[in-house]
Amino acid sequence: MLRPKRDSDFRLIMTAAEKAALVRLAENDGSSQAGVVRRLVRQAAKRADLWLDDESLSYRGRPDSDYPAGTEL
Repeated sequence: MLRPKRDSDFRLIMTAAEKAALVRLAENDGSSQAGVVRRLVRQAAKRADLWLDDESLSYRGRPDSDYPAGTEL
């Protein structure tokens, strides 16, 4: 399975406790902090039935276009 292109930066500001938890989660998983954030977002979106698979996304690097109203990234 091909990994989707990751070309969207996002700055995240968190408390010291949140950052420490993120560091521990990443170490525990053996992954990067960014990977942990991506995984948690995917899990939360799937639980809320809001996840769109990469194949169903019609945009190609244009996060402000081709989305139904209110679903912009």
